[in-house]
Amino acid sequence: MATSSSDSLTSWVRTRLAALYEFPSEAQQAELQSSFDASFSPQAQILVNHAPVARDAFKDDLSRRAIAAARASVDWKELIEVPKADDADEAEIVAGCFVVTRSMKFRIRAAPAQTHSTVIFSAKIDRDPNIHEGDPRHIVHLVQTVADKAAPIHMQGVAQS
Repeated sequence: MATSSSDSLTSWVRTRLAALYEFPSEAQQAELQSSFDASFSPQAQILVNHAPVARDAFKDDLSRRAIAAARASVDWKELIEVPKADDADEAEIVAGCFVVTRSMKFRIRAAPAQTHSTVIFSAKIDRDPNIHEGDPRHIVHLVQTVADKAAPIHMQGVAQS
């Protein structure tokens, strides 16, 4: 059964994913790398649009998108947590949907070009028993379905059909 009552894990996932998608400036790329490494297990399994993606390739894709965008924002649509069963060794799951709006560095008709990426995800979070200081939680399995769409261009004085 799914629930959204536990704010601690859902807040953790929201904060971690937003830090990866709401890109820092180019000068803060090391911060993006550090945030990624703190969020994902070194052995994380990642699927994007049902295709396996290596952890480093996923991180590189996030970095490339950061370089192309002047800014990005995350609009959360839904976020749910699947509670852990009584088995203490079982990982926890958080799933949801968010839309990333990226304003690009180039302009179209004096306004920044924008793209909207709708991301539906399921993340399995586990605790690393070897971490005694700091947060032991890491994403060990991530499944994302992503659809990118360019924002419509509204031009003054042109009739819309």
